[in-house]
Amino acid sequence: MTDSNVLALQAPAPLQNLKWELEVPDKSIITPETEAALVSLFKPLFEQGADLYRQAQLVKVENRTQLGHMDSAKELGKRCQKLRSAVTQAHKQAKEESLKKGKCIDTIKNAFLAVMGPVEDYLEKQANFIKLEDAALKEQVRQERMADLAKYQDIIPLPTMDLTAMSAEDFETLRAGTQARYEQERKRRADEAAAKEQERLAGQRERERLEAENVRLRARQELHTARTRLLVTLDALDLAEGKDLAGMDIVAFNKLADEGKARKEAKDKAAAAEKAERDKAAAAEKAKQDALQKELADAQAKERERQQQEELAKRQEQEAAAKLAAAPDREKLAAFLDGFKIYTRSLKPLESAKGKLIFEKLVAHFTKTEQWIEKEITNL
Repeated sequence: MTDSNVLALQAPAPLQNLKWELEVPDKSIITPETEAALVSLFKPLFEQGADLYRQAQLVKVENRTQLGHMDSAKELGKRCQKLRSAVTQAHKQAKEESLKKGKCIDTIKNAFLAVMGPVEDYLEKQANFIKLEDAALKEQVRQERMADLAKYQDIIPLPTMDLTAMSAEDFETLRAGTQARYEQERKRRADEAAAKEQERLAGQRERERLEAENVRLRARQELHTARTRLLVTLDALDLAEGKDLAGMDIVAFNKLADEGKARKEAKDKAAAAEKAERDKAAAAEKAKQDALQKELADAQAKERERQQQEELAKRQEQEAAAKLAAAPDREKLAAFLDGFKIYTRSLKPLESAKGKLIFEKLVAHFTKTEQWIEKEITNL
């Protein structure tokens, strides 16, 4: 690496002129004793710091060869850190002593106030005896009057005015008026509740009446439906035309049902006789048709048999002619097969393991080919 490729480090700026004299700020807020204690605690530390500052001014590293100055800088840095810790510890110690002193002063003050307070309270009550007694009497009047009005507060809210400022006559007027309004409002609410109850009972009675009517109508409808279904099964619904089925008594309806039943039985009997005649005629016609179908089936079977015999004879004749025509080809294929067998059986087996496997597969293919040729010769 050449010097042109190395960036020269800039030397650090020289230390500024620092003032290392201990000065206690705002001496007016502390006592001379406190000032002396702070100076005694921190002055030696400031002096040590000034000494380190003077030594640090003598250290100046400008190139890589000044190893001694670098070691001095490290050593002075460590001493600076130790001195910083000492100042922090001194600060903590001074704060703790100050806090302890403040707590002690607070304790002394609180002890004094604890014994002086009751004396002051006693003297104040003695000096203001009349005022306190008047206030107590006023509070007693307020509570008594609030108690008189409290019995009405579930309806009439308690007043927010100063009841103690009212004369006895004015308060009695207020109480009487409150009671009158209370009785009036209570009666109004009672009348309103009674009216609502009457309305509720009337509504309940109407609902019960409607429910009973609905039950009656449902029962009537169910009876009408059941009787209608019965007449439908008897094919006698026409007998109920113009009649109120649900309103008929049981005797009248049973008479109507019996009439429909008798008419249905007569109809069923006549229909059964008519059906028997139709079934008899249908059976005779079926027997006749079955005989004709059998005769036709027999004739068709004989015709199919004749046609099959003719087709068989024709097919045998065609096969014989085809074999006769194909005789030369069969001989050619037979000669080819003989030559093919001679060739395949003259092949020498291969020596390697893979070759032996291939040779076995080849012989299997040759065998299948021979079988196929023999089959084709037979089919010619």
